[in-house]
Amino acid sequence: MDPMDEMDERNSPQVSPIPRLASPSARPSGPSRPPFPLTFTVHMVYTHYMKSEPKDAFRLPPISAAAPEPLYQQVISGVKREVSEGRLAPGAPLPSFRVLAEQLLVSVITVKRAYEELEREGIIYRKQGLGTFVSENGVARSRAVKLHETEQLLLAALREGKEAGLGDGELLNLVKELLQRGEHDS
Repeated sequence: MDPMDEMDERNSPQVSPIPRLASPSARPSGPSRPPFPLTFTVHMVYTHYMKSEPKDAFRLPPISAAAPEPLYQQVISGVKREVSEGRLAPGAPLPSFRVLAEQLLVSVITVKRAYEELEREGIIYRKQGLGTFVSENGVARSRAVKLHETEQLLLAALREGKEAGLGDGELLNLVKELLQRGEHDS
């Protein structure tokens, strides 16, 4: 049996068979040589599998320099959102500075600054030589930070309402109406 036929039978459905340059009868006699050098074949298989990402790969939404908050703050917000919504479980690994910077098209320094801030807040932790991970209390910490931010935004909105001359009853009715509208939108 031809070694190339054996190789074709073992290929997984994800890897297309290697095209043949000539039929077996058209090959010169002597030692059988594959139509492509082995290094080329190995390179093609390696790059195919290295480019495919795992289905559960960590991904943040795109960030933009045109957004009102700084890039590092957008990274922080994205990681906090992923943690608080349960898409990043405690102990889950995060990409390295370099990999995340490449994914988001930002500098490594931006990602490093975001990770340092998240580490200060107790949402993630780093282990030398192993990587960066979501901390065991990362969900609770992220939720607490989000709760604090929500309180601050509501207080600012209440101040604005008071300055506009709205009474407590009107503000309460407005909040209830917005909550109901939000339930219908989601």
